[in-house]
Amino acid sequence: MAVARALSLAMLLGLPARTTFDTSLGRLIADTGCGKDIVSNITFTEYFMTRHCWKRDNPICMQTANGPVELDSESRFWLKKLKQKYNAVVGGDTPDLLPVGYRC
Repeated sequence: MAVARALSLAMLLGLPARTTFDTSLGRLIADTGCGKDIVSNITFTEYFMTRHCWKRDNPICMQTANGPVELDSESRFWLKKLKQKYNAVVGGDTPDLLPVGYRC
């Protein structure tokens, strides 16, 4: 049931659950359980990260399957498919996530 709802919301937003947007971003997951955009620290090139990534004034502590993680960096990027700029928290070993509920 939750998967069906997630897919339904993603389709409503015009965002398939998994899709390729462009070569720099790769695949994104439309997530219903996360309240913040998250990108992995290996998603973008080192050059992009040095130019478009900054330290947050207030780090975010997130509960993950592997326990709590503190995220202290953020990046801004353009999603061509959605025609919007996004600020995303930069995580370590994480998939790239766009929260569905955050956009509804």
